[in-house]
Amino acid sequence: MNFSKLLRKNIKPSPGCTEVVSIGLASSLAYHAITGYIPSWLSSKRKRSTSSLNFSKISKIIIEVDRNVYKNSFAVGIPGGDGYGIELAAALGTQCNPECKSGEELKIFQRMENKGKEIAKSIINKRKIAIKVVDTWTGVSDISITVRVKSGKKYGIAKIKHYHDNVTFLRNNKEKLYEKAKNLSKEQDSDIEKLSTMTIEEMIKGVEKLSKDDKKFLLESIEKNKKAHQVGIKKRLGLGIGITLKELINDGVLADDVTNNAKVKAGAAVDARMSGYNIPIMICAGSGNQGIVVSNSLLAVHEKYKKGEDKLAKAFALSHLVTLYASKHIGWLSALCGAPTKAGIGATAGITYYLGGISEEINRAINHTAANSTGIICDGAKVGCAEKIITSVEVAIQSALFALRGLDVPKNNGIIAERAEDTIKNIGLVSKGMIPTDKTIVEIIKSKK
Repeated sequence: MNFSKLLRKNIKPSPGCTEVVSIGLASSLAYHAITGYIPSWLSSKRKRSTSSLNFSKISKIIIEVDRNVYKNSFAVGIPGGDGYGIELAAALGTQCNPECKSGEELKIFQRMENKGKEIAKSIINKRKIAIKVVDTWTGVSDISITVRVKSGKKYGIAKIKHYHDNVTFLRNNKEKLYEKAKNLSKEQDSDIEKLSTMTIEEMIKGVEKLSKDDKKFLLESIEKNKKAHQVGIKKRLGLGIGITLKELINDGVLADDVTNNAKVKAGAAVDARMSGYNIPIMICAGSGNQGIVVSNSLLAVHEKYKKGEDKLAKAFALSHLVTLYASKHIGWLSALCGAPTKAGIGATAGITYYLGGISEEINRAINHTAANSTGIICDGAKVGCAEKIITSVEVAIQSALFALRGLDVPKNNGIIAERAEDTIKNIGLVSKGMIPTDKTIVEIIKSKK
């Protein structure tokens, strides 16, 4: 297993919620496909069209998304878009240039044309956008986004599947412009599939062999997420969870300890991200909020215990690997909130490792986290996610400390198994059984239109 490749593939910047960003990316690609345009990062062999586009001639934008992309896009802020939601993400996407360096696809809203927001709002006001939830309502939910942009008799279609930046199909009314080869579509799946069969002990051995350059990349990723927390505090963004916690600590109402400091760092960063503030977050398993959980909780622990940057980098890598492992078994998106059930599990593994724990203690820590916070639902991305993030961070740190003190959850307790890997698989079974919950949540959200 090439751990370096896997980590670099999955730890990448995304300003804003990844679901609305993906909708914006698909919309941009679909709109520009009308003229035959394909960005170089998608196909280096294709000649790119120089035909001009006329925004005023957009007659319809049709968006089809799976149940969880719908949930996570409905009420979340658009980075730099002065608003929120699916309609705005799609409309703004048509105003963004899809061309970029490879690896920066999710920075789509940073490439907005002049007057982009004004034109996007005009598209929305003229009721040119239709949204459909297209889902089988079976099994693990899979990321699925299809955007069709019409301009009279002309149209462009873009599809994103499985992962937030995995463009699988592009065409216009004249021809198919791009279709991802099946073997390429499965490349990421293959790496994750290998990881999902590994033990935590094998993951530990992998992170201990990471190169100096890998560790530098990991430490830089932590630093980027630290900046989001600083912005959230300074500007009192989102729900204001981070700054309020900080004020409660300063006033002596809450203790100035590692757990509360971690909650401030994570809560404020999510405040910034969910508000739509335009700052990149290094994601984990396709999620910026999960990236914040694993990075900012570890950062607070590192500032308290000072075990060194080498240990921090390896712990951060382990957190990501365990989160990816959990995501494969539980689902990239599901009725269960990913912050406690995936990133929280990854974070507690990394924190335990950072504090000197070996696989036995990490196993116990994961079981503590699972026993504590499994069952928290995902009712979509929004500023209120900061509430669940601070809970996830608190449980992750507490579970690590419990495990290092020798506490162990009995194996006859509900979903808890002897091996943490099997506990995670059990959470996956619970997730699959919550499809009716997902459906109910979607119906409630739909009723808010």
